[in-house]
Amino acid sequence: MANSFVPLQNFNFHSAFKPVQKGKNVTFLGHDAERSSKMFTVKLQTQERAAEFAATLNREIQGGNAPTSS
Repeated sequence: MANSFVPLQNFNFHSAFKPVQKGKNVTFLGHDAERSSKMFTVKLQTQERAAEFAATLNREIQGGNAPTSS
């Protein structure tokens, strides 16, 4: 299961990026085309996949890829 999907992102992680998993959903704050803050929710097939997706995002954030706020 670990290699069954790869999240595609078109944004940079920010140190304040905090994905939250609830059931089959992973929710996080992002920005729309007008640069307004907006909550995004990704719904996955199972709770286990949602947990893995949230964990993957959190690993990327912790991996030093997130710019710090100034």
